[in-house]
Amino acid sequence: MTAEGDRVASLALAADMALRLGAESAVGRVIAVLESAWLPVMLVPLGPELWSRSHAEQLLRHRLGEIYGLDEQREVRMDFRAGEGQALGYGLSLPFKQALQAAAVDAGAELASLQPALSWGCGVMRQRGDWSDAGQEGWWVWREQDRSLVARLHRGRLTSLNAGAPVMASLDEAKQYVARESLRLGVLPLEAPSVVLAGWPSVEVADELGEPGEPGDGGGS
Repeated sequence: MTAEGDRVASLALAADMALRLGAESAVGRVIAVLESAWLPVMLVPLGPELWSRSHAEQLLRHRLGEIYGLDEQREVRMDFRAGEGQALGYGLSLPFKQALQAAAVDAGAELASLQPALSWGCGVMRQRGDWSDAGQEGWWVWREQDRSLVARLHRGRLTSLNAGAPVMASLDEAKQYVARESLRLGVLPLEAPSVVLAGWPSVEVADELGEPGEPGDGGGS
């Protein structure tokens, strides 16, 4: 509990500092984007049976509980379509959410939404329209501050996810990791699979990944 309290305090301080950076202009509605260190992500296979949304959520909550100690202090957010063989979910700590809401209120703003960095980055890249091939079939590598999330996409939906891959230094490194991940999953690699590497502009590969202020992609092949 002490460690959790320290993390809440750290997040509140970081949010307060970020909002103060925009103090010269009015801050209205705020979108908070959290990496997986704060908002754990998991892709749960459901097996061959057709699952309803409620049953998929129960299984996801159970699996998140096994690993992260899910209780009344954590809510589940799920990305699932009926008939899919897996459910993508996130475990949101309510104290973290409350800390962000309080920081926004102190800055005279409203917390409009709280989004997982993985889904936010994926959405931004699709809106840019420069990764249409990998957006449907291929690999999506999202680089965070202390890890990379490696996802395989089929028809635009995640079919596998490694949420604890090492930080990728370059697109070539991401491609090499994807080749190993394909073998681990027993997936026959395409002749030239599409691989997109993206992340925050603050990392040292920002000049390769994109322009400051928006996620960039390392390209596909």
